[in-house]
Amino acid sequence: MSLLIQALRYHGQQDVRVEYVEAQPCRKDDVRVKIAYCGICGSDVHEYLGGPIFPPPPGQKNPHTGVQLPVIMGHEMSGTIVEVGSSITEFKIGQNVAINPSMDDRHHGNVECSICQSGRPHLCKSWACYGLSAHGGGLADEIVVKPFNCIPVPEGVSLKVAALAEPLAVASRLIRISGFYPGHDV
Repeated sequence: MSLLIQALRYHGQQDVRVEYVEAQPCRKDDVRVKIAYCGICGSDVHEYLGGPIFPPPPGQKNPHTGVQLPVIMGHEMSGTIVEVGSSITEFKIGQNVAINPSMDDRHHGNVECSICQSGRPHLCKSWACYGLSAHGGGLADEIVVKPFNCIPVPEGVSLKVAALAEPLAVASRLIRISGFYPGHDV
């Protein structure tokens, strides 16, 4: 018998449902994280009101992840590791992590493209995202991800704050590339 988890799944425009779904297997190179917090992003609202945008259209599969509607929503998440695959040495059960939801060539068994190698995997042609276009999302009891999606949460940082890592990373990058600086008039 498979373990069931509860998840908020996007079925289509203005159609989200809390459902029980089978938990993803935790393979030797995976990490299972019990979700503590998940933000609701503007992207989630756009999907709900006008999607599908990132998920594939009804009846189609994402060419990189194989996911099709319905998808588990939520990509701004944090939690605690509850299982590690047999080949994982850099993380341990009980460790708190924020999740980088981006998926790139490494997730699909491909050699990293030049864009991924240059440190810009968010521009990869095979980019996908947990909570939008891949198996699993943060608006669920748990998620199974690769270890390179896990960012250790330092002592003293709450999991509530850690769930803001993804939106803060987006804002930080935008400020860095904008050319603005402290004291700059906008």
